[in-house]
Amino acid sequence: MLWSKFARRYLLSPKSHSVINIIASISVLSVAAPVAAMIVLLSIFNGLEQTVERMYSSFDADIVITPSRGQTFAMPHDAVTRLEAVEGVEAAAPYLEQMVVVSASGRRTTVTLRGVDSTYISVAPLDEYMVRGEYRLLGERDTATMRRRDVLVAGYGVAAELGMPRLDGDVELYAVNRRQFSSLLPAAGISRLRAALGGVFMVNADIDRRYVLCDLDAARRLLNYPGRISHMALRLGAGADRERVRSRVETIFGEGYDIRTRDQKNDSLLRIMAYEKRSIFIIAFMVTLVAAFSLVGAVVMLLTDKRRDMATLRALGMTRRYVSRIFVGEGMLITLAGGGAGILAGLALCWAQRRYDLVAIPGATTVGSYPVSIEWADVAATAAAVVVVGYVVSRLTVASVMKRKSRL
Repeated sequence: MLWSKFARRYLLSPKSHSVINIIASISVLSVAAPVAAMIVLLSIFNGLEQTVERMYSSFDADIVITPSRGQTFAMPHDAVTRLEAVEGVEAAAPYLEQMVVVSASGRRTTVTLRGVDSTYISVAPLDEYMVRGEYRLLGERDTATMRRRDVLVAGYGVAAELGMPRLDGDVELYAVNRRQFSSLLPAAGISRLRAALGGVFMVNADIDRRYVLCDLDAARRLLNYPGRISHMALRLGAGADRERVRSRVETIFGEGYDIRTRDQKNDSLLRIMAYEKRSIFIIAFMVTLVAAFSLVGAVVMLLTDKRRDMATLRALGMTRRYVSRIFVGEGMLITLAGGGAGILAGLALCWAQRRYDLVAIPGATTVGSYPVSIEWADVAATAAAVVVVGYVVSRLTVASVMKRKSRL
């Protein structure tokens, strides 16, 4: 279009005052800086969100089945086979979970005990997060009693609370015996399990300070729940639709069970993270809006510098509206230059952070540096926001100046 050619020519041609070029350059930088910051912040937030999702997926199953009433249920003998036959389900594993007291090295703390069997590792690959020892829940067989020694796997926070007991050292678990509990003799109603510490895992601070894992049969003996479980965990294949699989599983189990996906289980956390991301975008958008007001000075100076040219164009028959379109276009060119430079700078910083880990997270153990994940939807939203801001500011500035100077 003709007006765009005029806009490019006026912006790139020599000005009567060199300060106009300086102001235009400052405007470009003023737009580029917050745009780059917006790209970096959104990418880091995406990386943190994916890291949290990956950490929880190593411990929490994709779908969990629990009883609607009570804490435990008797697992049907063919439950695992029927569940693994559902399209999208790759593995199923039962477990029994309850709060207990753990003691070692003269220290005690309350933890959540999760009793699992050998199939649990196929649902939650916890062996990838071991920092001490190894993932094992059964020790060597005692030659005197011909029974295998029970072994625990504890979170790093639990082990630290217990004074980091040595591997294979004795750890004791205490739980309420519901069959023998009496208010007159409370000590007689306490079940005890002695086991060895086989390993320590580190997933995230929340899980590490809460959970201890042991063999499912050992948990049943301690909690007096023979033949019962509290959860059935499912791992889905790549690309499987969790909601669709959940609906199919619901038809198999019928009523009396609560079937939830990991997203539903962590609904409050995911909602908070979504609100935080929106807040980050709004704050960055407001900073970009403030920075875009540097366009006002650049556009006003360009209008002032080209007064004679505008008079000539008016004499040749060009309307005031078309003349204003030229200078709105100049403001948009400055905006696009700043926005493009900011997007490229932001993408470059994200690439450098991902490749070289430039900025570390202070005090972090499982994640050394800020994770970065670029989502092109965020880049497109940022570009759209910059274009809208630049257009509105340029339009209002040109309209205001041309209204005050009606002879232009």
